Amino acid sequence: MKNISFLLFAILMSGCAGSYKSLDLATLNYTKGSGTSNTYSTEYRYDILSTRSNKKYAKKEDKSGISLVAIKFTNNSEEAVKGSELSFFNGDQQITPVDKETVYKKLKQGSAIYLLYLPIVLTQTDCSNFGGCETKVLFPIGIPLALINILISSSSNSTFKKELVEYDFENKVIQPGQSEYAIIGVKNSNYGVINAFPTER
Repeated sequence: MKNISFLLFAILMSGCAGSYKSLDLATLNYTKGSGTSNTYSTEYRYDILSTRSNKKYAKKEDKSGISLVAIKFTNNSEEAVKGSELSFFNGDQQITPVDKETVYKKLKQGSAIYLLYLPIVLTQTDCSNFGGCETKVLFPIGIPLALINILISSSSNSTFKKELVEYDFENKVIQPGQSEYAIIGVKNSNYGVINAFPTER
């Protein structure tokens, strides 16, 4: 009974690690920003983690107060636009995106929590006709459980971090007539409509 209770406690505390599904920004449905013009246009999408069933990460959004927003920026001008020069707005209010390192630290899955599985063992209790009972340890099942979940969470976090780097406007140059996709982190999801413009617009 003691082992079963500890197993239930560990599951309640940590659950199982979740695999990470690619955000694949190009296939999302977007909402057009109100600042769309003949020169630049912005489209945005909230709730991208939950849309891709990344539940472990989506829950961290609620707890941390940081939401990820997918942005599609189209450059219809005759000059290239550096992503690092884009500014983001909600109406006249400028939005300061959360840096990607902070986003990663706040939203990544925990791995150390799965060490709680280590003490879990599979046991068998044999009782004789004379009332004596003997409990034998058959297998330390907590060790593979811990290792599997740590590997899954670590691999998922690594993929998540790679996408944060891949979908970063800092690394992009939007050529004339092209669209680029990126992720920004905002400190709350109540901004509503999001528009992006080069710093000097």
